[in-house]
Amino acid sequence: MTRNSNLEACIDRAFELSTPLCRARFGDLVADILANDTARPQGFERALLPTDAPAAARFAILTGDIPEFRQIVPEQADRVHVLTGPDFYAHWRPAPDATFAVFDLAARRGVTWYPEAAAPAGAIGHPCVALVHAAILETDWCVAHAAAVGRQDRFVLLMGPGKAGKSTATLACVEAGWDYAGDDLVLLDPARGLVAPMFSSARLRSSGADRFRHLADAAFMVSDDGGAPRFELRLPIAPRGGRVHAIVGIRRKGAPEVRIEPGRAADYLGPLLRDSANRAPGYAAVTTRKLFAAARMAPVFSVDTGTDPAAIPAGLSELLGGLP
Repeated sequence: MTRNSNLEACIDRAFELSTPLCRARFGDLVADILANDTARPQGFERALLPTDAPAAARFAILTGDIPEFRQIVPEQADRVHVLTGPDFYAHWRPAPDATFAVFDLAARRGVTWYPEAAAPAGAIGHPCVALVHAAILETDWCVAHAAAVGRQDRFVLLMGPGKAGKSTATLACVEAGWDYAGDDLVLLDPARGLVAPMFSSARLRSSGADRFRHLADAAFMVSDDGGAPRFELRLPIAPRGGRVHAIVGIRRKGAPEVRIEPGRAADYLGPLLRDSANRAPGYAAVTTRKLFAAARMAPVFSVDTGTDPAAIPAGLSELLGGLP
């Protein structure tokens, strides 16, 4: 990465080019969201959680060719770069879609820039992840690659690597009337045992499109998932969080019915740490400490979700009913 003066100049330029879009909540963090002219019509606000609470940070979203940002792209632009200095956090990711993020820790303002005029679909469904990651560094909250659903203010945290079935389990519970906190990324506060939503969006792979056809048909965008369609969803309910009463790791072994048994957090910590760091890199020591603490928030179980997603809510409900 380049000198901090260049990073500060980029942030200044970004806010010169941007105008207010919305105000959004990420757990206890409230941020004003701004966008430049090419980003504004792309619908980033559809995935965010609106609020009227006072803002403590400012995030700008920019798309398109911006000379000041093009000049700051690292020379070795084909690999990931992360800067975690005392003043700034910065992150360059070349693939699958080029993204640059920078956050001024003292001024509490940051920018996400997508060099292409059209932002990637995944970014529209999950905007500003890296900026949130940096903005909550000094708090008890952390970004986690996990899902969470709740019933009567008792939440289940669903863990597992990509394609484990978190989204399928989550959407099945939402259809059964459960509360929704996220299917891919959530915020965790291990000090208080809480989970909070980051976004109102969800993602559905093509393998689940037939099961959730009405959701797939209502997708606000269809992205590419290794050559297969992935449906970007905005669910028709207001996301909410609460206290985590159970941590459930998904391990599909071919059982015909939902099967839940005691589990070990150690079996899921590796993928949780790796995948969370991929989505929100940097500050590894702090994030690892928080995620290790999060794994002790509640009893841990392992679930084989079976062959019928509609049976998952009943299985999880029975699990919660047996816990204090």
